[in-house]
Amino acid sequence: DYYQPEAYIASSDTYIEKTADINQEIDRLRHSATCSLNERKDVIIVASVSCIYALGSPEEYMR
Repeated sequence: DYYQPEAYIASSDTYIEKTADINQEIDRLRHSATCSLNERKDVIIVASVSCIYALGSPEEYMR
């Protein structure tokens, strides 16, 4: 995944819009791992906070 926040460079009066790109394979693996957490008792996931931040509550995710 790639994310560049918006920015303004005052010295050159340049505005840079925010951009985002999602790697579909990484997204598929993230959702697969999340489903495993809800379906199995023997799962441990090691991830950065940014990987799991927007998942929400387990109840909402499974809906």
